[in-house]
Amino acid sequence: MFAQILFRYREKHQLTQDQLAHKLASKFDEFDKLDCVTFSRWENGRTKPSLKKTFLLLSEIGHAEDYFNYLLVSKKEYKYPILDKLLDVNYNKHVNYRTNQYLNISSFDVSDIEIVFCDFINLPEKIKKMILSSDLANIDKYDMYNFNCVYLHCNNVVLGYSIFHNIFFAQSRCKQYWDMYEEFDMSNGFVHFRQLALMKDVWSILFLYHYLYLLKNINHYENTYSLNFENNFYSLFVKLGAQTATRFDFIHNSGKHNYVLMSMNIIDFLSNKNILGFALDTYRMLYDKNGNMLNDILQSIRG
Repeated sequence: MFAQILFRYREKHQLTQDQLAHKLASKFDEFDKLDCVTFSRWENGRTKPSLKKTFLLLSEIGHAEDYFNYLLVSKKEYKYPILDKLLDVNYNKHVNYRTNQYLNISSFDVSDIEIVFCDFINLPEKIKKMILSSDLANIDKYDMYNFNCVYLHCNNVVLGYSIFHNIFFAQSRCKQYWDMYEEFDMSNGFVHFRQLALMKDVWSILFLYHYLYLLKNINHYENTYSLNFENNFYSLFVKLGAQTATRFDFIHNSGKHNYVLMSMNIIDFLSNKNILGFALDTYRMLYDKNGNMLNDILQSIRG
């Protein structure tokens, strides 16, 4: 499929292999040694570039989503031991039992979960109260009401939520906050501001949503940022290749909590084997168990 995409793109734009190879080499450091011979081998299917170079090239010619869809239908798999290990720790049987008691449900099926996309003001009151209990919610400082939100529920029981926006917006609306970290170049980025997932499947679905959102907007953002507690999920993102931008404290009603702002290049994120493999398997799981939710996610991302 990769070879076919290259050939069709060249034919459509009337480019020689040498011309396209030169275009890539002159624009990206990753292709600075790319020559016509190597490009010919890619196009003939004799060799393949790394996943990072594959996604970088396909993002440039507008076919990254096509390649992901090809991996889906061809049943391509990538193992994701890093994600598996951390999720098994955070969502073990003991945790799941306590969560079910807290939610007052014995069990649930993925097919019963519904997803809702909204702005902050239309979030359920329970979620808003959780967020408004922290200093993040000083509306004079942080115009939270314009952030994008998604939450999942089963029979009106909230199972998880996520709040996000592009960093350019966050800088303009939260200038007093972001100025604290002005030494970091966070322009043209996507910020994953806050997330809660009470169950593993819910975390997986929210993760897939963000993966597909970034895949769709691969040329709109340079970096993705995630705000995390200094806990196992911080360790997870470090192992996946994310970098620490900065650390700071936020004051909640429950006390002071240590946060870490993590950053990762969009191409590195989308092409990471652990992340890609997890996204593919979660997509297939949703396709089998809750096709309606998957369609809702895809329609929301496509606008």
